[in-house]
Amino acid sequence: MTDNSSDSDDSKACSDYPVRTLLAEWATKFNILHAVLSDLLPILRRADVDVPLDPRELLTTPKNFVILNKAGGTNHYFGIVTTICQTMKQS
Repeated sequence: MTDNSSDSDDSKACSDYPVRTLLAEWATKFNILHAVLSDLLPILRRADVDVPLDPRELLTTPKNFVILNKAGGTNHYFGIVTTICQTMKQS
């Protein structure tokens, strides 16, 4: 005889937490490529799971950002990769 109480607790936790949020957190945690998500999302949709078809929609990032006033100007961090690429193009 097995104890199913933990299974029912897990099911309740999942039903209280949207699948798309769990999937987005999983994809972020394990650095899942957009190409992989592009293949996975339609499979989940065919199984009647409420997820978007586009990984960009699943992994939405905040639209609001902070611009700081620094040394008489404004400053916004765009990320190291973007900054390096722009610097390389200017050289």
